[in-house]
This record gives sequence, C-alpha cells and structure tokens, in this order.
Amino acid sequence: LYKKQHLVPFGEYIPFISSLRGLIDFFDLPMSNVIHGQDNQKSIKINNNITVATPICFDIAFPRTVRKMNQSSDFIINISNNTWFGSSIGPHHHLEIARIRSIENDKWTIRATNDGYSAFISNKGTIVDFLDKGDVGILEGYVNLRDSRSFYNKYGYAHLGKTLNREQLKLMKQECMKTWFDLKEGYDANKNWLKNTLLQNIHHHSDAVRNFYFYGPFIEIMTKIIGYNIKGVQSQLSFKLKNNEKRVGWHQDNGYGELDPYNTVTTITSFDDSNIENGCIWLIPGSHLWGQQELGFRVTQKWKNELNEIDLSVNESDAIPIPLKAGESIIFHCLMLHKSNPNRTKKYRRYLFLRYADADAVEVYNHRKPRLGKLLNGTTSYQEVNDFEKELF
Repeated sequence: LYKKQHLVPFGEYIPFISSLRGLIDFFDLPMSNVIHGQDNQKSIKINNNITVATPICFDIAFPRTVRKMNQSSDFIINISNNTWFGSSIGPHHHLEIARIRSIENDKWTIRATNDGYSAFISNKGTIVDFLDKGDVGILEGYVNLRDSRSFYNKYGYAHLGKTLNREQLKLMKQECMKTWFDLKEGYDANKNWLKNTLLQNIHHHSDAVRNFYFYGPFIEIMTKIIGYNIKGVQSQLSFKLKNNEKRVGWHQDNGYGELDPYNTVTTITSFDDSNIENGCIWLIPGSHLWGQQELGFRVTQKWKNELNEIDLSVNESDAIPIPLKAGESIIFHCLMLHKSNPNRTKKYRRYLFLRYADADAVEVYNHRKPRLGKLLNGTTSYQEVNDFEKELF
C-alpha cells in the first residue's frame, strides 16, 4: 500500500482547517481533508518480486520524492486524476513532467489518467504509446525493467578502499589521540557505549580531520549521492581502545538524529586494522530500503543530549562484518542498520566518523529546524547554515 505524499491544497486537504472552521461559513461544509502519507514508505512489489515506484498524481511533480522512490524500483506507475484541469494546458504539462521524471531516473513509466494523457513512456522520455485526452480505451504494451541502481543504492553501502595515505594517517592519529586523552575520561564499565566511545566535533581540534572533512575525497562522492548542495553535519571519534567491552547495538544513524531528506550519508575511516576480534562494524546489506525504524519512543533534543542509546531487535541472519585496513573508508546510508561488538583484544580499534547531508536537511525531532553544518558545496535556503562555521577554513 502506498499513500500519496503531496496533497493538492483545497482539493485534497484544507490548510489551517481548524482555524478556518467557524470563521468562514464555506469551510463549515463537508469537504475533503485527507492526511498525506509518510515520505519513507516502502516500494510496492508485484509479479516475481518486481519493485514499482508509485507516485500518485501530484507526487510526480516532485523530483526528490520520485528519485527517492526509484532508489529501489524497476519502473514507475503514475495514476492521476486530471479531470479538474478541464480544457486547460494542465494535462499536457502533467504528461511532460512524467517524461522528465523518466529521464531523470532512467526508468520506464506507465501513466494512467481518467481525463488526461495515459501513456507508456521510455526511460529516455519517449512516448511509446498513448491515449489522447478524452479518449476511452485500454493501452497494452511492454516496459523495459531497468535496474540501473548503483551498488550503493542497492545495498546501502560502499567500500572505498584507501582514502588516507601513510603520512595523512600518522598526523591525524597524533592529533586525535592528543585530543582524546585531553578531553575524555577513562573507560568506565558503568557508562554506555556512547559515553565511553564517542568524542564529538573532532574537526574543532584537529587540522588534519578538518581538512579531510571539508576538502577531502568524500565531497565529490557526496555530490553524486546526495546532490550538488551538501553540508557536513557531524564529525566524531568512535574509539574502542584496549578491552572496551561495550557493544554498540543495532541502530540507524538517522535513529539518533532523524534528518529529512532521508539521504544523509555516514563515512567511517579506520585508523587501525579493524576486524571481528577488535570490534569492527557489522551491517545488514539492503536494510536501508526498510525505511526509518520505529523506536517505540519519541526522540527529542533532550533525549539526544543525555546520550541515551538505541538497540533494535533485528534479524541478523544477513548481517556481514566490514573489516577495514588502516586508512580505508566505508560509506553507508543513514537508514542502514549496523552495530559493532566489544573489543576483546589488546589492540586499538579507532574510527573517524563523518556525516554529510543535503544543504537544506532539517531535524525532524527538533521541530524541523535546519540542521546546522558547514556548507561544503552549492547553496542553501537557510542563512544560519550559510553562516555556520565560516570561521573554519
């Protein structure tokens, strides 16, 4: 089941309806006031596990919505009520918009309308067959199922290999270890993993991290995954030093800080050879397609500030470990389910954690205020983001 996300004002819902009722007689009449669907709905599957993106009517006009649906789809079905357009140019425009979405997403589209243009549209935007406005009939044809998703879009992660050379790694470790021992207390078995393992805003203390975060190889990668406009929204150390017995439970990074749009990317760069014995990361490939997981409680800014932890109950049968050599990096989707086990060795397991988001990403848990982060590419609609950390070059 898919529920339409973008409703037509005054046609499918009434803005400010609670304020207008009783104020203006017209708004006291019975009328549609539909509730929109969530923006992280799962795609629909049909014959033989074929995945279909199903933007309804007005949804097709929103590129970001359709692009998100097509991260896991084989083709698009768009149904639409075009009757209310009447004899205007609206139905033709709606058809052209659907053609653009096909081109953008490299997907075929089947479009069915009650009084518009029904059509088969190829992934190149070509109208292969159609019914004219006002015609009644049935279209029969074929679509080319295109699984043009990248490995990242299919599985939610990518192993990047070496992103730090030997000298860069040496300098970064020196600066980060000094900061760690200056600012962190010793390991305390009575504290949770967040309090034992993390140190926030490491780019404020390390020039090497700051340069890597702001100007390193991730920036070009993020523009391809997220889009042209990006910001850096989080930097931290995730250290499991010798005999750190704390397990990091299954979670999504968007669980600790839900950002919209849901395309934020986490990067993990290892300072050491990490493996199963010293607590490397585990993840469930493809779990980012399961959507934002319910936690059973509401995440607030106060909850985040208290450094509470999440430990989801999940089926681990498809989980895989991700060992990394020193200087190697992995990236993964903000909805990827992942965990790490205790470090039961006498060796360090040190990660640099960096997170990147759309320049206009907002904090769902914080009244949808813009997430502050340094603008690293493109532009933003928010002045506070534009000004954030400008003093950091």
